[in-house]
Amino acid sequence: GGVESRRQKPLSLALSHSRRRGNKDTHLIDNIISTLSVATLFITLALNTTPARCEWHRANHAVMGTVVNVELWHKDANTRHQAAEAVLDEMRRIDRLWSPHLPGSDINHVNRDAALQPVTVTLETIGLVKRALEFSVRSGGAFDISFAAVGHLYDYRAHIKPDDRSLTQHLPLVNYRHITLDEDKRQLRLSQPGMKIDLGGIAKG
Repeated sequence: GGVESRRQKPLSLALSHSRRRGNKDTHLIDNIISTLSVATLFITLALNTTPARCEWHRANHAVMGTVVNVELWHKDANTRHQAAEAVLDEMRRIDRLWSPHLPGSDINHVNRDAALQPVTVTLETIGLVKRALEFSVRSGGAFDISFAAVGHLYDYRAHIKPDDRSLTQHLPLVNYRHITLDEDKRQLRLSQPGMKIDLGGIAKG
């Protein structure tokens, strides 16, 4: 009986070791299968996912004496259209505010009345005129929004230019130092009759 017992022990140890090894192998195989399953899922999703198509949207409008072109990119057609219209609406708003030609604009009002009395304008207009005057000082007058006293005599589309007499008469009116502003009251004043201003050189930027 003792001999048989001693002979069975190595067999029992071998079976126990085999079971432990079998369990490890099973866990390893399970981990490999799980990893492969996850990888397969990601690959399947990647292959079946349709990429979003984004397209360019282009729009243009004649405003502020020029043509405004809008180009933007978005996957949604309605969003593209609305964004382009928002840009053009803003340009139209600026034109209504600062065009020297449109009745009711701040600049039209200033050119008509500011040599006679202070003209109240929007805070936005005060801010831009103040910025324009800063550039006039920095450039020594090379940039001057009061050029409009002479500029309005030209019609480039019709190939019309002023004669020497008109230029001599209007050139003294081109002087940014004759533009005064009151930020607190939001008022502009032109000190010389016949003066005009035009923000085309800065408003479009």
